[in-house]
Amino acid sequence: MKPAWCYLNGNWFMHVDLRKDLALWRGISTFEAMEARGEIIFHWEDHFKRLLKSCGRSYIPTEDLPEAGDLLKQIQKNLRFFGHSESVVKILVSRGDSANHWEPSEKAKLFIDVFPLNKIKKPPFKLTALTALRSFPEAKLSGLYQQAWILREDAKKMGFDDFLFWDPEYGITESCLANVFFVTKSGGLTTPGSCILYGVTRHIILDLANKEKLFDFIDDKSGIHFAALDGFNEAFLTSTTLGAAPIELIDGRRFKTPPKNSYTKKIQRLFAEYRESYYKERGA
Repeated sequence: MKPAWCYLNGNWFMHVDLRKDLALWRGISTFEAMEARGEIIFHWEDHFKRLLKSCGRSYIPTEDLPEAGDLLKQIQKNLRFFGHSESVVKILVSRGDSANHWEPSEKAKLFIDVFPLNKIKKPPFKLTALTALRSFPEAKLSGLYQQAWILREDAKKMGFDDFLFWDPEYGITESCLANVFFVTKSGGLTTPGSCILYGVTRHIILDLANKEKLFDFIDDKSGIHFAALDGFNEAFLTSTTLGAAPIELIDGRRFKTPPKNSYTKKIQRLFAEYRESYYKERGA
């Protein structure tokens, strides 16, 4: 039987009753998704810090959670059990049980799941911008993804792969599951800096771009509005499972899909090299 472990009241369990759980009834939970090679988790510390931050924003008591070291050991136990060469690790923290499905009556629960990482090469994305903002975007809150799920399905019905959140004040912010970057015709890199979830992959790519001095300038603070799209040659999405994935189309505006020497290709190569080096240095 597949061991999906749960931490509750200081102990680890394999089977937990979810009938009264607030994650099920109200979506009061937060989560993280990480990749791993063998037992090495890619940027574990960054993901754990963001998990704690998300719990704090959603009023889930972090004192109910295992210590970082204990949690890491339990995740590694799961990784050893399955033995995938590369995995996706999911952690979900629920506010816990409630007798009336509203007020919590028990401590928070933490769940771990592991499954194989399938790095499927996706074609360049075709996106549409929809007028919406994600609530509390700085925290990775499970219940808020229902909004993104519905909008993504709406976009698919219109013939797109995904959508971009857009707001008259903030402009384009992010996609359903990823951060978005644009490359200007003059060789600059820009990415929205507010009303977004600050992705771990986003941070890595900004660091790599700064260190390698690939771009004439890097702007990770400004808003991006539709009028600015005409000044961009390339665009790409970033996330844990995507890495850097090119965008072909946003509502009729076409971008260069990565030729051999495009900036997007260079970012993809840099990120792949960094990822390999990260694992190699840690013995994976």
